[in-house]
Amino acid sequence: MDITLNGQKGSRIYAKKADGDFEAHLIALSCSDPPEGFAKWSLRLLADQVVELEYIDKVSHETIRQVLKKTNLNLGVARDGGFHQSRNGNFVACMEKVLEVYKRPYNPRLPVVCMDESPKQLIGETKTPITAAPGKDCQI
Repeated sequence: MDITLNGQKGSRIYAKKADGDFEAHLIALSCSDPPEGFAKWSLRLLADQVVELEYIDKVSHETIRQVLKKTNLNLGVARDGGFHQSRNGNFVACMEKVLEVYKRPYNPRLPVVCMDESPKQLIGETKTPITAAPGKDCQI
């Protein structure tokens, strides 16, 4: 309402609840079979289930939707490959192993490198090369 009346956004800051650990648990849960009596997962059913399993203290179905959208996981669409193809206990067990890696304490000798982003070359982030010449200072 502040933006409507005063032309500026409100100053309220919300703490982020959905961390990577929660997101991984949510994805694993959404790829598992729904509870008995349900044909498929709904956003509200997932929200209730993650609270019941104590992955998070409370969460809205909208947060669930945003997390699933971010991971391109659509509950209503079956796909060739991707998450829907792997709806089994083996997939969930593998997800839990991945979570354990990210929970390890930081060790500078054994860094954890996340490789789940799509590989893209950022060609817009180039610099003009500086030609080298004898007696010329390097300027970066």
